[in-house]
Amino acid sequence: MTMKIVVDCACQTPYEFEVEPVDGQMPGQVSCPTCGADGTDYANSVIQETLANQPKAAPKIKLKGSVEEEPDGDVSEEAADEAGGLPKSCFIHKEQPVEAFCLTCKKPICLKCMKQTGYFCSIYCRNRAQQAGMDIPVYAGQDRVVREREYKRVTQMGSAILVGLVALFITYEWYVIFGQKPSVKFAMPLAADARLMHAQFANDHELLLVSADSVSDYDFKKKQALWSTSLTKYRAKQSMPTNLAALVAAAQNEDQPKSPEAIAAQKKLVEQMADYEENYYPTDTQLHVVGNDLWVTVGRSIVCLDRATGTEKLSVKTEGRVRDMTFGDDAVIVVSAKGEYDRILTRIQLPSGEQQTERRSLPQPPARRFDMNMDMEAAREPYIPDDRHEFVATGSTVVDLDVKLVEKKVVTVDTMKAADPNSKKFENLGVTQTKEFAEDVMNDMKRSRGEGIAKVDQSRYALTLQRVFGKDIAPWTGEVTGSPALFAMKTVDVLVAGNVMYAFDKSNQKLWQSNLSYPIAPQFTQREYALGYGRRTASAAPCVERGNTLYLFDRGVLTAFDAQSGAVRWRMPSVGISNIRFDDSGMLYVSTSTASPESIQYSDQVSLDKVDPVIVKVDPANGKALWRLEKAGDECYAAGKYLYSTHVIVPGGLMTMIGKGSSSRTFHLFRLNPRNGKQMWDCTREGSPGSVDFCNNEILFQFDDRLEVLKFLPL
Repeated sequence: MTMKIVVDCACQTPYEFEVEPVDGQMPGQVSCPTCGADGTDYANSVIQETLANQPKAAPKIKLKGSVEEEPDGDVSEEAADEAGGLPKSCFIHKEQPVEAFCLTCKKPICLKCMKQTGYFCSIYCRNRAQQAGMDIPVYAGQDRVVREREYKRVTQMGSAILVGLVALFITYEWYVIFGQKPSVKFAMPLAADARLMHAQFANDHELLLVSADSVSDYDFKKKQALWSTSLTKYRAKQSMPTNLAALVAAAQNEDQPKSPEAIAAQKKLVEQMADYEENYYPTDTQLHVVGNDLWVTVGRSIVCLDRATGTEKLSVKTEGRVRDMTFGDDAVIVVSAKGEYDRILTRIQLPSGEQQTERRSLPQPPARRFDMNMDMEAAREPYIPDDRHEFVATGSTVVDLDVKLVEKKVVTVDTMKAADPNSKKFENLGVTQTKEFAEDVMNDMKRSRGEGIAKVDQSRYALTLQRVFGKDIAPWTGEVTGSPALFAMKTVDVLVAGNVMYAFDKSNQKLWQSNLSYPIAPQFTQREYALGYGRRTASAAPCVERGNTLYLFDRGVLTAFDAQSGAVRWRMPSVGISNIRFDDSGMLYVSTSTASPESIQYSDQVSLDKVDPVIVKVDPANGKALWRLEKAGDECYAAGKYLYSTHVIVPGGLMTMIGKGSSSRTFHLFRLNPRNGKQMWDCTREGSPGSVDFCNNEILFQFDDRLEVLKFLPL
């Protein structure tokens, strides 16, 4: 009897064929045409199921007296097995244990069967169940179900990844266009008579505000003052001198030699005018934040306030106007001025407030008359006094630098290149020579006015370095060439004269000296007491001590020295360095320019090549430049993990006159990526703020008429 067999392979490929069974079995082996899997067992099961479902033959009629046939041996064994209980092996895979029974024909099936057809022994039984409308359960381990579930999981995962990428792209674009740029989170208008002199962050939600009359802590998120302390009681009240006219007449009688009475009148006038200005021009309020204390200088008073409450912890009166303050571990050093030539040096012991005072007088320079016949365009000689003093506050003492002229020597140097002797080089002027021709014309004009030379002080000076409030410390004496300048660091003091620097410890012992490539920049050659209200707006010294390294920059080279031995660790040539700063991780940022070394020697030479500001990130361990960024700000600031730079554009006079440009300054604040120096955003403001402060991702602008706190979303 020929049968039509349909086999559903595990690879989901059904195939069919016709066969005539031999003893209820396949006459030969059959395999899947797609994957080659053996389908003989499955075909045998289909044959047996088909034979079992055929109508049974009519039972034989047993006649009386006939001999009963013996049953077949195999049938007896099968019957014996069934009689003993449930079947123990699969109907199709004899070697596999029974796992379930077919829902249609109730035959025992194993896991192999269930992986192929679920809870049925064959496709035939499954089709019969479907035709009968049976509610067919799903076997989770069936190959088809597993593949469908895996495909669904992969599809869902892919869809989720795609949606996530789209959302990430949209979020990133929003962040680049809007989110990363700072926006104003707080603004406070300032009245014209408010006289707010300084503002800075106390933390991410508080501002310390300093005016001529008060100090306050303002919570700009709650928009309320946490505390405010009046300063009026610390400021002396003085009135205009009643005998001002007589004092002025006596002090300014320049036709007669100065008499003792005239000198006394001049000194009294200066003191009374200083007292008067203290009341009517109170612009000297300074703030120093030291740990949990706020130190405020008000005229001739020094007040220590508690940072949390603003209550007074200590109040000290000084004889003169405070010019400089430094803070040591156990003392505060104050340098104040009374009159033009008197200096009062005060040491305040902490926490008792006990004072030690030393008074010093500066040498009065000789009278200098203005010569009406003097050539204003000629190179002027530097002012070289015979004797001068410099007082530098440092930690818990004051350095008294006594400078006396030994031999005056002024050297004239060329600050412009010599004129080109070839007068015919521009006879056939081409387009490529336009810039060179313009430079040549302007340089000739300067030479015709007598410019192009400078007079440099190379005099010899005798120095005496001594410590005030350090009676047991012996002074140091020596001789240098060039006008000296002293800078106090944490563990060493640096003396620079000409092209030589000297390092001293705090006991006046000279540790080492080193030659510099160039002199230091002119703004550092004389000590200036900056009224920066507690924090200087520019570097007060061309050197910084950090760890055991001393960094010093002259006009053309930044050098890293070992602070104790003076060994040079590395040098980095760069012309025009104005400042160096460190971030929280100790990396070094240098604010410099694109100027060439030639511009140092020929500083008056006209060049139409533009000099741009440059910021360089330097590895302090070896001096290697990690990145270099041009035209991205004059000053660099590090605040936490963020890096900023600022740049002010001043309108050109000609463009302003003809109405083609802005008449006000434009302020740019750039955020830089510390890893590569790339500019992340540019915040622009019309008008330049008086000061800028940073607290991580918050920025404070102090304008004349308002305060602004800006914030951006960091990544």
